Amino acid sequence: MQPATTRESTCCGQGHAGQAVPGGSGPSAGTLERPRYFPRQLITPDDLTLEADYFRDRMRRHNVHLHGWGVVCGALVCVVPVAEQPQAGGAVGNGAQTVTEPWLVRVQPGYVLGPYGDEIVIDAVCEVSLRNGSAGEPADPRCGEVYVNEPEGPLYIAVRYRQGQVRPVPAQPAGCGCSDVSCEYSRFRDGFEFGVLDHCPGSHRPDGEARQGEEGNPFCPPCPDSAWVVLAEVTVDADGTVTRIDNCSCRRIVSSTRDDWRRCGSSDADRPPQGGAETAKATEGSAHQAAKGTRPAGDGGGRAATTAKRRASGRTRVRGASEEST
Repeated sequence: MQPATTRESTCCGQGHAGQAVPGGSGPSAGTLERPRYFPRQLITPDDLTLEADYFRDRMRRHNVHLHGWGVVCGALVCVVPVAEQPQAGGAVGNGAQTVTEPWLVRVQPGYVLGPYGDEIVIDAVCEVSLRNGSAGEPADPRCGEVYVNEPEGPLYIAVRYRQGQVRPVPAQPAGCGCSDVSCEYSRFRDGFEFGVLDHCPGSHRPDGEARQGEEGNPFCPPCPDSAWVVLAEVTVDADGTVTRIDNCSCRRIVSSTRDDWRRCGSSDADRPPQGGAETAKATEGSAHQAAKGTRPAGDGGGRAATTAKRRASGRTRVRGASEEST
């Protein structure tokens, strides 16, 4: 059995409770801190943990205030079928009646954002007991389940974020003993747990007066007082038979932009410059000449004009020399 731990940060990713200094001095609970490393610094486990928690709390705050919280996709609750029993004189398949497990429902895989900004990934199908909220844990064969009372009225299947410690490794003992070998868990693993509520929390009910309208400045909503995210409302009979599952009445849906995309309608990357290929070659040639420090042939003050003048003066000198010699 892996030990479970509660989350270390405070409400809605607003920082660590240990950062608040009694008496009002120092950083508040809503101020995040990260370590500043410098040469010859003695690094402690608290420094490395603080750095990891800094980015986790920033992501929690981002999720809550920019995306909200609730079910993003999946996480549907359904019954657990046992077998198909045919009616009297009928065959299995036509007119057959599906028998379901009492006091048991099944949660499909899904992705949920918790009220405090935590990501809840249900990566496999889980079966949840309506009596104690346990999911997927094998019962002790020597003992049967004991229940004080049977739940009455509609029940609400909920999920919340849960963090566990895994991968124990040998660690140096704190004392001076040589024979004692202690172990420490080397990893935190993100997880979740299911619960069964007897009411739909007020945070799941839309309140028209409390919500900000389309006009005016938006306000920061208060942090929910519960970490549970309700998935469905379940109605059962006295014998535990599930008669109705409502996946909508008490479920918060988070709008996702994952499927908002468009197709490119043009081929800008394959389009040549304006004027065609000849203009592009001429422009490239001019740039090449400019890079060498010369001017184009069409420039009146360029090399072509200078060469013509030299040739003209050369012919004059040659002609004069011939006249003198003759």
